[in-house]
Amino acid sequence: MGCPGCLLTAKEKQGQLEKIVAEAKKYAIDRQTIYVIYILPDGDYGCMAADTARQIGITPIKFISHLIPATHGPVPDGTV
Repeated sequence: MGCPGCLLTAKEKQGQLEKIVAEAKKYAIDRQTIYVIYILPDGDYGCMAADTARQIGITPIKFISHLIPATHGPVPDGTV
C-alpha cells in the first residue's frame, strides 16, 4: 500500500474493494441476508447488512447477495 498520508493508487483501491466484497459475501452467506458495500468518510470501504444500512441512511455502492451461484451445470433432462 502507499505511504501513510499518500493517496492510494487505483490498483490498491480496487484490491481493497475486492477484499471487502469477499468479506461481505461470507457474512451474507453465513447470516442469510443481503449486505451492502459503502464508502467510509476516510475513503475506505465498509460493509453491513442491507436492512441496517437502510435504517441508518447509508448510501450503498454495491449490493452483495447471500445466494450461492450454482456450479453443477444444467439439469440432466436438459432443462436449465
